[in-house]
Amino acid sequence: VKKTDQKIDLGGIAKGYAVEAISKWLRNHTNSRYGIVDGGGDMAMWSNGDKTWKIGVMDPFDEGKEIGSFTIQNGGVATSNIIYRSWMQEETKKHHILDGRTGMPAVTEIV
Repeated sequence: VKKTDQKIDLGGIAKGYAVEAISKWLRNHTNSRYGIVDGGGDMAMWSNGDKTWKIGVMDPFDEGKEIGSFTIQNGGVATSNIIYRSWMQEETKKHHILDGRTGMPAVTEIV
């Protein structure tokens, strides 16, 4: 952060860390053969082999429409979209997903 008026929000990092920590604790301290921890877009899931999880991929322009899916047995998934986290700034729609090259909101509808 070069400018003193800029701030970094660690919410996304902290949420993923918390989901993974809870998942690890549950795997180590319960007799659950499988489980999923969903932190609102950040998910961790595990299975002893009997269970696979179907993860839906939603249409970025129609939140009620699924455009694809994949399955996972053990691992983590992090998702985000611009429908819920966007705002207007000087007549331009902005969102929270940043372009790593510029540090500014990505100039695209799909990232």
